[in-house]
Amino acid sequence: MIYLLNLCDGFIFQGGDNYYDYDFKALEYIINNDKPLLGICLGMQTLGCYYGSGLKTEDNTNHNVKNKQYVHDVYIDKNSRLFKIIGSAHIFVNSRHNDYITNQINFNVSAISNDGIIEAIEIPNKKFCIGVQWHPEDLLEDTNQLKLFREFINCCKNNY
Repeated sequence: MIYLLNLCDGFIFQGGDNYYDYDFKALEYIINNDKPLLGICLGMQTLGCYYGSGLKTEDNTNHNVKNKQYVHDVYIDKNSRLFKIIGSAHIFVNSRHNDYITNQINFNVSAISNDGIIEAIEIPNKKFCIGVQWHPEDLLEDTNQLKLFREFINCCKNNY
């Protein structure tokens, strides 16, 4: 597995329903080798759990809407890398998750929703290690999401 991971210039941990032991093994390699990582939805939750956070099931229907449209506000910490990338402290995002990370342990919370759900995290002192709770891949017409992907891709290019 290490040989295959070493071939990659960056990683996206996508959304889904479950994470597995091999996800943590891959994360360990990615983090230890400072490879760029973008975690999306479950990918962010997996990253948070790798760093010790718990998971809780969401009962708020504002976070589990089965479409690709904007659903709720997200407030970005002005001291975060995400803010530097997007250039705004307030954006609108889609959302379709059932679970969320419950506490901040060994990572920085870079964005929250208006009801206090952690919406983005960052691992400090890494080239690019950001997780977002929403699905930016479904909002590619949104310049904020394009900025996030461009920054991730640029970090992957520079990692080559």
